[in-house]
Amino acid sequence: HRQCMKKYGALVWSLGKVRFGRSWREGIGATMSLKLSSRLERLGTETAYAVSAEAKALAKSSGRKVYGMHIGDENFETAPEVTEVAKAALDAGRTTYTPAAGIPELREAIAEHMSQERGVRTAEGKPFYRADNVVVQPGGKPVIMKFLLSVMEPGDGVLYPSPGYPIYESLIRFYGGVPLPYTYTTAGDGTLCLDMAVVRRQMDAAPARKVLIWNDMHNPTGYVASAAEHEEIAAMAVARDMWVLSDEAYFHVVYEKEDFGRSIVTQEGMRERTVILMTMSKTWAMTGWRLGAAVGPAHVIEAIAKLATNDEGCTCHFTQVGAVVAFQDADHPRTHAHSDKIVAELRRRRDRMLELVAQVPGFMTPGGRPPRSTFYMWVDVTEAFRLLGLPTGPADPGSIGRDYETFRQQILRETHVAFCTRAHFGQALPDEDRRYVRLAFSGIDIPDIEEGMAALGGYMTRVRNEAEAKAGPAAAASPAAAAHPVAHPRRLNLGRKPRVFCTRQMPKDAFEILGGLVEVEMWEDYDAPPRDVLLEKARNCDGLISLLTDKIDEELLSACPQLQVVTQLAVGYNNIDVGACTRHGVRVSNTPGVLTDTVVETTLTLLLACSRRVVEADKYVRRGDWKVSWHPLMLLGTDMHDRTLGIVGLGRIGGKLARVAKAIGARIVYYDAWPNAALEEDGTVERMTDLDELCRQSDFISIHVNLTPETTHLFDENRFAKCKPNCILVNTARGPVVDQRALARALKNKTIAAAGLDVFEQEPISLDDELLQCDNVVLMPHLGSASLGTRSAMSRLVGENMRAYWEGKPMNQLVNPDVED
Repeated sequence: HRQCMKKYGALVWSLGKVRFGRSWREGIGATMSLKLSSRLERLGTETAYAVSAEAKALAKSSGRKVYGMHIGDENFETAPEVTEVAKAALDAGRTTYTPAAGIPELREAIAEHMSQERGVRTAEGKPFYRADNVVVQPGGKPVIMKFLLSVMEPGDGVLYPSPGYPIYESLIRFYGGVPLPYTYTTAGDGTLCLDMAVVRRQMDAAPARKVLIWNDMHNPTGYVASAAEHEEIAAMAVARDMWVLSDEAYFHVVYEKEDFGRSIVTQEGMRERTVILMTMSKTWAMTGWRLGAAVGPAHVIEAIAKLATNDEGCTCHFTQVGAVVAFQDADHPRTHAHSDKIVAELRRRRDRMLELVAQVPGFMTPGGRPPRSTFYMWVDVTEAFRLLGLPTGPADPGSIGRDYETFRQQILRETHVAFCTRAHFGQALPDEDRRYVRLAFSGIDIPDIEEGMAALGGYMTRVRNEAEAKAGPAAAASPAAAAHPVAHPRRLNLGRKPRVFCTRQMPKDAFEILGGLVEVEMWEDYDAPPRDVLLEKARNCDGLISLLTDKIDEELLSACPQLQVVTQLAVGYNNIDVGACTRHGVRVSNTPGVLTDTVVETTLTLLLACSRRVVEADKYVRRGDWKVSWHPLMLLGTDMHDRTLGIVGLGRIGGKLARVAKAIGARIVYYDAWPNAALEEDGTVERMTDLDELCRQSDFISIHVNLTPETTHLFDENRFAKCKPNCILVNTARGPVVDQRALARALKNKTIAAAGLDVFEQEPISLDDELLQCDNVVLMPHLGSASLGTRSAMSRLVGENMRAYWEGKPMNQLVNPDVED
């Protein structure tokens, strides 16, 4: 053929032009009538690669750097030990076919590794998985393909995560399944959570026969399911006799110790129905080696191996030899140290990216939290969409997809930051009201992350300023503005001094800082202003200085069109409807940080007052009951040293209390939705993921959580029943976290020993409240931060925040940064 074309190529080329009026190759294509299979119309693709091509083209055409945050490829070297063994295998001629299921030594190594790390053993204590439970594959995608072909009939329903790895939905449709997406939503604190209501609905949807694709350590969100979610998902799968594919590609890329080793296969009844997808790509930086495996019941593994025989035949021989090293801890511990270093570096990148995302107008992570797993950051860009004039809220999936593409391309063009959007992870669902993008930090170093985020932040700041400059009375009145309100610009040119109403007497520091910049009216009564007075006073004011007892809500904001800023003399702000303030363009600030030490001292005071019976002793002396100078059994109390203190909520205050109590000699356990790795690593605290278990172990319990719908009555009758009879409970956080009536009953019935309270459900507490009849409770009138130094520091923050606003400077303690200039 080569000789023929060399001799007659020119003639053939010219004849092609004469015959078809165009090139020979194009002519042949134009006249062919052969068609492709119609099933290809159902096949999707992984569109992140198209973003890569676009980013490379932009870099080439512009001559400028493109910041690649779009694809999950790692810029780490494979462990040298793995590479060396693979090279030696190549040199030794290990380039022949292997069994379709993989070389025996790799299958055995994977079986032992998976049994050990997933914690699955036989009744005799031996590894649950054997070599015949493993089939080696060239990556993760072939596992998904062959699993579905092995267990799914056309017309079966398949539950899968959306957003999720796009190949799930593509292959479900290609093989004739019925896609049943389950979704993620936001919890009350704004953090991401699995929408279990949708999962339950899809479990009960038609068709009756179903398969489940479960992806913990979830791509693209980095979400890690809770133990309760694992338990419920497993129970539903067992009850419906479903096959389950557990995609654990990111199993090792976790950032909190308690998340490591968690697999749904450990749930009752799941070993017999679950195939685990594992890959070498993410853990050992081996994306281009194309190595993965399916691990599961022998008969389905045999079916997958049979499909492999009819497909790729086998996985590359010498790469399999190299991979064996990664699973042999005893012989090659450096391989795992290399993996640990990769995860440590990913954590550094994650934490830095989190800091920078928070500074980009219109960008925020759910709840302000980083991902617990993977190397992706899931970012809410709903406000950024609005700033760019793009629609948000539920819509036709096709329209949502086009809007995402417009947003992505505009950001790429203006900032050279490349990322993937929600639309790259399965078709958006019609009822999705938020907009998200995924930022990858696996293939980009911290300096480039900083440069890229600076470019993104600068562009979005300009967009926001332009949007605010355009927003005026006419824009605010338009239907579009009503649907997507943009915070109004600061009205600094009032033609007069701003008027500020202060709802209570307070230390003078704030007013000294404000000087003559504003006109301040202070409420002189000791009690809080009545509601009607507050509304009347605020009506003509430009700023408010508020306390926790002042309700700042939609009613007040609507009645006060001039109001621009609220500075709160407190850390908490559950009295303020922050969302309503944001809609009205009202900035809100608080006073965090300065009262931490003082509240810790108050907490310790209550702990010791209760444990050493200080109030009882004081009354004992005053009543004249002290008849004997000293007695071995007089008013015996409880030591804190060598006892267990359970801290519920390990934020700034809880963390500082942990260090103080540790110095006393207490053992510290804590319960929090978010781990504190630093305090765990230095041995200060131990984390408990079950609050009831914390109650069962703790001699003292101190509460330090925010008040949310989820924490209201967190401690109720059932919770008290889990506590030790000698337990002492202290609450210096928010009153409604404790069911006050249930606490009174627990104290009277000696369900717990004592309590110390600085906060109450109703403040001030009613004189007929049952707690006042208990002699084993110490009560304080909300004095947690009541020291001269701390209240002065709080007052200074109030003054600094208020002054900064009217001078057009950033407010350092801004609660709702979406409206900041």
